[in-house]
Amino acid sequence: MAQDVGRGLARGLTLFALLLFAAIAPLLPTNDQKVRVTMAAAVLLGATYLRVRTKEPLGRSSLDFPAVTFLCVAGLATIFSVDPLISLFPSTGRGEGLVVYVAYVVMALAVARLGRREIDGLLGAIVISGSLIGAIAVAQYYGLDVIRWLGYRPGSPAEAMG
Repeated sequence: MAQDVGRGLARGLTLFALLLFAAIAPLLPTNDQKVRVTMAAAVLLGATYLRVRTKEPLGRSSLDFPAVTFLCVAGLATIFSVDPLISLFPSTGRGEGLVVYVAYVVMALAVARLGRREIDGLLGAIVISGSLIGAIAVAQYYGLDVIRWLGYRPGSPAEAMG
């Protein structure tokens, strides 16, 4: 019984993390907010560890080898970059870094292990999120900026850095 509750909680947290990452983060107006939500989602994916601890079989995926290879190459690129510290952590202007790449790969591996019904729900949320982003972009094209109504203004990465 306790194992079933643990499995359900782990699956729910995994799905919530994937929704945060794939449907909520893209809707946020600033890179800084997107990075924070992505990192929170990655932490929530510790639920996959819970799934393993409750002995739920995760199975293998054809994505495993390419994902690990990508992380190895990204890790080497970070180590041998001009400034490894800057390449490791995400910046507010860039929103990327090895830590974010690790989050992306963890998310992809989690999605590869979802059931068909869960994938359908996740795709539905992504379509709704993408539709909202598209509607906001069309409105901006015609001069109605919803983002400004929310109190944000356009900025450049140089402004975010300094």
